[in-house]
Amino acid sequence: MKHPKLLFIDYPDKLLSFIEYKALMTFYIRPNKYDLYEVYPELERRWTFWNDEFFTVYNKNRNDWRVELHNKVLNDASSFDEAQQMLQSSVRTDRGPARGKHLKAVKKGNAQEQYQRDQLGEGFIENDALLSAAKIACIKLASDWAELSEIKLVAQELEDQHCRHPLSNKQRKTLLEVVMLPRIEKLKTPSIVESKLLAIGDKRLYFLWGKIKQRCEVGDTIDLAQSQVLELVGGSTKGALDLVKSLVSVGALELVRKPKIGSLNGKGGKYRRLV
Repeated sequence: MKHPKLLFIDYPDKLLSFIEYKALMTFYIRPNKYDLYEVYPELERRWTFWNDEFFTVYNKNRNDWRVELHNKVLNDASSFDEAQQMLQSSVRTDRGPARGKHLKAVKKGNAQEQYQRDQLGEGFIENDALLSAAKIACIKLASDWAELSEIKLVAQELEDQHCRHPLSNKQRKTLLEVVMLPRIEKLKTPSIVESKLLAIGDKRLYFLWGKIKQRCEVGDTIDLAQSQVLELVGGSTKGALDLVKSLVSVGALELVRKPKIGSLNGKGGKYRRLV
């Protein structure tokens, strides 16, 4: 039997992937009493990551257009086909500068993925859950200065946990040599910025930078109110926000949104990680 094709499973904006998944469950899987993983084995474990991303945005801003789209699709659509049409219409609709930036990011993401497919060929890995788990595992492996044998063992464990079917030898090579090893080396090698931080000689400052790197990818943003800095590094309130200013001054972070002076309520400044 031919089942509906998923249009957003590899979409760069995973919140739209999540909305399509919810519509699939609501309008197709449950009404027909199908087993999701028998019909769509490629969804196994992937949707849980989409769920996390969706509710991260939902908890920060319930007026986000994707949250509104989620509610509209599930409330107004009467079939999975209609839900997909609403999703497709949403990404073609111009909703101002924010949507314009989103569409540019989508095009960039599609181009990057196609480039990776072309470069890796049969070694390309189409498994978001595996890749996300591998990137997270690299943080601890780097901090432990793990040997190659240990890294290979972790890579195999991740494959066992997140793959319904075994990877090919070419895909295993991609996971180890393209995804994990370069990331681990990058996390282990002190940068010019980190050299500056070491020269300053403030242990709390260097510790804060390490915590930020664990939680925030290069190019992503992080909120850093005084309370959040204290949660990361502990100690007294004195000089807590000065640590963040030091990270800006050495080029580790850039200010995206100004903090409220003396804010202890989580509404501090927003910063982008630069390196």
